[in-house]
Amino acid sequence: MLKQVGIIILFLVLFCATTFSVAQTQEQLYPIEDFVGTWQYVNSDTVFTVKLVKGTEVHSPFQKGDVLYGGYTLEVNGEVIDDYSNVNSVRDIRVSPPQQGIYITASTYRSPTVSFGVTFYDQRKKHFDGKGIGGCRIEMLSPSKLKWKLDESLGISLAIEGCEDCPEVKPIGFSVPTNVILTKVE
Repeated sequence: MLKQVGIIILFLVLFCATTFSVAQTQEQLYPIEDFVGTWQYVNSDTVFTVKLVKGTEVHSPFQKGDVLYGGYTLEVNGEVIDDYSNVNSVRDIRVSPPQQGIYITASTYRSPTVSFGVTFYDQRKKHFDGKGIGGCRIEMLSPSKLKWKLDESLGISLAIEGCEDCPEVKPIGFSVPTNVILTKVE
């Protein structure tokens, strides 16, 4: 009986160690460098492209983990509607990101990672007077697939959380797709 209990305990220890090792390996599949590049969503009449670069903050007392900066283009029925694809990789935190050629900021506090929290600077909708809206995510599904999800309700909630006298903020939508799978093209 004691021998059987020992075998069961050994089995459980090996199972837990293997499970922990697999979980660690899965997280290590997608470091920040895998997010860098040009990603695209295409449907019948829309081409939405996101360009991500590894970023550096200047005039920051500390840079919190890895950061990505990005830009985007939107083409509808063959006509370019938005072109904010010229992306800067260095950001001065004292200046608004769009004034520096940065329209997407994405960060994580741990590396390696599979997802980043995003602040999106929609150049047509101008959430919060152009200050951008958080509550959005990009998630690596595979080396060639990225999940792009903009969550306006969450972004509004995060922006006004704890503010007792803030005016009511109503959703205004986005000018780009909000929940799509992007494919790596470069």
